[in-house]
Amino acid sequence: MTNSDTQSRATRLKYGLFALALCGVGSFGLGTQVAAQSTAFRQAVAEKASVNDDVAKFYRENTYAALWTGADEASSLRRAALLRALQEASDHGLPDQSGTAADLVEQMRAARTARDFGQVEAALSAAFVTYAEMLQTGLLRPSTIDDGMVRTKRDSDGTAILNGMRDSQPFAYLRTLVPASPQYRALMREKIRLEQRIRAGGWGPTVPGKKLEPGDQGRSVVALRNRLIAQGYMQRNATARYDSEMERAVERFQSDHGLEVDGVAGAGTLKEINRPVRDRLKSVIIAMERGLADA
Repeated sequence: MTNSDTQSRATRLKYGLFALALCGVGSFGLGTQVAAQSTAFRQAVAEKASVNDDVAKFYRENTYAALWTGADEASSLRRAALLRALQEASDHGLPDQSGTAADLVEQMRAARTARDFGQVEAALSAAFVTYAEMLQTGLLRPSTIDDGMVRTKRDSDGTAILNGMRDSQPFAYLRTLVPASPQYRALMREKIRLEQRIRAGGWGPTVPGKKLEPGDQGRSVVALRNRLIAQGYMQRNATARYDSEMERAVERFQSDHGLEVDGVAGAGTLKEINRPVRDRLKSVIIAMERGLADA
């Protein structure tokens, strides 16, 4: 399957999820009043939610009222917001949640009885709490990222998270869960850029040799040029000579990567320039993880 086929399939899945999430009374939803009065619905929610104390507490405190599976507009908006958030989870450096979204869609499609809807209700809440907790606290203990990071990973309150979804405009509430710092948003943009570069085939061949400097020319300089172009430090051109433009590009690269800024592509600079895109992406994701843990 080509990249375009994969992206097309992902797009079709995405819009299919939204269509189902926004469907009306005839297609999905018990109706809030019916659900609240159904013993089968309440029992199913209680059983399914029992594996997560926060989710179970939310439903006990709300007399097992439906948050997601009603046929009302508020419920359909919550479903749409959650499914979109799961589809876009990887944009935040989180594990791909599109499979979870697809599983939830299948459960919704298959729901027929009050008990079915109760199980779907609890499954949607569990998926939402898991997603929100990953956003708010990060995936890892800080010390597993860096021995020098002594911060503890914060616990989140799943009950409060569900109350927030109940009481707020769904899409707006989900936006409040994402770190708002300029640094985090810049990292997200860089992550997307690097993923696009991976799909395009990476940054090209690595640069051979141990040192290149102004005035040099030849195949190694061409490889350096192409690498700098791919990484966004030079405009596309056909030069085979280490000229002043390339020197300035190397200086910008060195400055951005904490290297000595001298315009010479020595061993340290070439090692950094030759880093695979996936290694750079991993570094960005770790930085995003730190941002989530600090938010």
